[in-house]
Amino acid sequence: MNINRLILQSLLSLIVINVIACGASSSTGLDGTGGPPKTTVTRGVVSASEQDSITINDIDYDTADTTQVELNGQEASPSDLQAGLVLTITGQAATDSDTLAASRVIYDNSVLGPVTSVNPDTREFIALGQQVLVSDNTVLGEGVAEKLAQAKRDATDLSSNPGVMDVSGILNNDGAISATRIDLVEQHRDYEVTGIITDLDGNFFQIGAQLRIDIRQAQFEGFNNQALQNGMLIEVKINPANISNAFPDTTEAIADRVIFKAMKISV
Repeated sequence: MNINRLILQSLLSLIVINVIACGASSSTGLDGTGGPPKTTVTRGVVSASEQDSITINDIDYDTADTTQVELNGQEASPSDLQAGLVLTITGQAATDSDTLAASRVIYDNSVLGPVTSVNPDTREFIALGQQVLVSDNTVLGEGVAEKLAQAKRDATDLSSNPGVMDVSGILNNDGAISATRIDLVEQHRDYEVTGIITDLDGNFFQIGAQLRIDIRQAQFEGFNNQALQNGMLIEVKINPANISNAFPDTTEAIADRVIFKAMKISV
C-alpha cells in the first residue's frame, strides 16, 4: 500500500473517532441547555405573596433567607414583599420545579409624601404634588382607607394631620401614578418621588403638575457626567423640613439627593 495513502487513512480514522467521542459527551446545566442556570430580570406587580414565594407576571419566584431584598434603598427581608408592590426581580431557573429562585428583589416607591388633597369623585389624591389614581385593583394597606376618608372630610385643612403615604404604582404618560399599592407610613426619614423631569429652568424643574424642585443643594448620583435634561426619569429625596407651598396649587421642595434612573425618549 502506498505509504502516503496509509497515513491519510490513519488520520481520517483519528478524526472520526474524535468526532464520535465529542458527540457522545454532553454537559447539562440546571436549565437543560448545557450552560449555567438562566438568569432573568423582570419588573412587574406582585399579584400574590406567600411565606416563601411571590408571583409576578404569572411567574412564581421562590424567596429564601439568601434572597437579597432592598426596599427604598434599605435592606429588608422576603417577608416584607407584599401584594401590589412593583418590583424588579432577578431569578434563576430552579432544579426541581417550574418556579424561579429569586436572588435579588428591589423596590422603589413611586412617591412617599403627605396627602394634600383628595377627590372622591375621581378616586384620586395629591401626595407630594403627584396625582395618584386609585382603582378597584389598588391594594390598600392597613389604615389607608380610613386616612383617605379623613382627608376627604378635612379637605379644607389637611396641614394638621395630612397622612404620609407610600405609593407603589405605574407612571402614566401624563405623569399621573396608577397606584397598585398604598401604605400609610408612620415613621420616615425622607420624602421620595420618582418621575420625569419637565420644565427644566436652571436650578429648578417640575415632577408632576404640582411639584417644583430646587436642586441648588442637591447631591447627584448615577448621572455619569450627563447633564440634567427634560425627559429624564429620576428619583428625588427630600427632607420634610424643606417642603413649602410657595405658590397656589404648587409644592416647592429643596432636594437633598437626585438619582438618575433612565433616559426617556420624549416628555
